[in-house]
This record gives sequence, structure tokens and C-alpha cells, in this order.
Amino acid sequence: VPGDGKQANQPPLYYLVAAGLLGTFGLDTQDDGGVALVRALTFLCGIIHVYLVFGAMRLIFPDNPHRQVIGLLIAAFLPVHLFIFHYPTNETMSAMCSSATVYVTLRILRFSDRSFRWHLLLGICLGAALLSKITALVLLGVIPFVLAGRLLADRIYRPMLWLKTLGAMFLACTLVCGWHYTRIAHAFGNPLVRYADLEDGGGATWKDPGCHTAADFYRFGQVLVTPYFAGFYSFGDARS
Repeated sequence: VPGDGKQANQPPLYYLVAAGLLGTFGLDTQDDGGVALVRALTFLCGIIHVYLVFGAMRLIFPDNPHRQVIGLLIAAFLPVHLFIFHYPTNETMSAMCSSATVYVTLRILRFSDRSFRWHLLLGICLGAALLSKITALVLLGVIPFVLAGRLLADRIYRPMLWLKTLGAMFLACTLVCGWHYTRIAHAFGNPLVRYADLEDGGGATWKDPGCHTAADFYRFGQVLVTPYFAGFYSFGDARS
């Protein structure tokens, strides 16, 4: 829970999977083999993530293989992906689950699929994304409205069909990740509490040197001098 230390506010899915793998092979993060295993997990998430992006491109451009390949190459060689796929982090699992959520949504829209099975799968993917990292909330704020808009555009008003689609999605999502956020809300009164929000939780955070200021968006060049830490200097450097 957030009170256990910095970053303890992160949802647990990635850490549960990583700990399960380490336990299965009798390793821990103090062993070179354990570190390699966790890095392999991250890399696997990255490969699946890129494959899901390719699948999404096929749904968006079904008759244009060139655009499908371009989308695949962008996903595979995006600098941030090449960087982060090497390191133990929940970001890759979050990206994988979020891409799976987008893929299933696109498939439902592409084929006007109103089956209980695909909406249940959508809810599972969305729940897994929320159980990986809280930033997946952006999907929860968009996808239900997109699906609801599609039903309204198709003049679908039957309550049972809405329960079969959106209801199934929300049910599966709640079953997958609801226990975690309910547990946090019960303990702290807020399901989105951060470690820094607690009375003894870290105090002020130092940011070097321009984060959240106007200069962060127009300054550039540190990436040419100290590329590893350039992300702390400006938005442009962080994206280079």
C-alpha cells in the first residue's frame, strides 16, 4: 500500500507477475539470473505490445498493407520503446494491456460486434491495464463513451443489449482491478492516493530543473551533451 514506501502506490499486477516468475525459478533480484528474468518479462511485454499495435493497424487500415507496416515500424522503433523495453518497469506491462484494450475496442467497432464474449475480454484487458498503472484511467474515460456512442448511432436502445455489452465490460473490469482500488480506498479514503499524499510521505519532490514550467517546453539541447539524463531538462530533450 502507499504507506509502505516510495512507488508503493503503484498497482500490483506487474510486481505480482515478476515475483511469481522469480519464485517459480527460485531466484530474486539480487541474482544476475533474477535480473535477467525480470528484464525478459519486460521485453516480452514489449514484443506483445508491438504486435498489438500491428493488429490495430490492420483493423484501422484493412486494405492498406503499407500503412500497416508503417505503423508496425513506428511502434517497433520508437525511441522510448527501444529504451524502456530493456528495463524492469511496470510501464511496459501497462502499455501492453492498454494496447490490448485499444485493439479489442477497435475490433468491436470494426465488425459491429455486440457479443458478450468480446466485451467481457475488453473489460479484462481494461482491468489489467488499471491493475498495471493508474494512467490507464484515460482509457476508462474514453472507451465506454465511444462504445455507447456507437450503440446510439446504430439506434440500439434495448437495455439487455446495453447490459450484454457495456455492462459486461464494466463487470469484468471491476472483477479484475476493483479489489485493489477498494482496498486502497478503505485504507486511505481515496483509491488514487499517492505516497506523497500521506503525512509522512516524502514531502516535497525536487524536479530538475524545468519540469512543469514554460521553459520545459521551449528549451532544447541537453540531449546532445548528457543524453541519459536529458529527460530532466526539457520536454524536447526527453522526446529525443
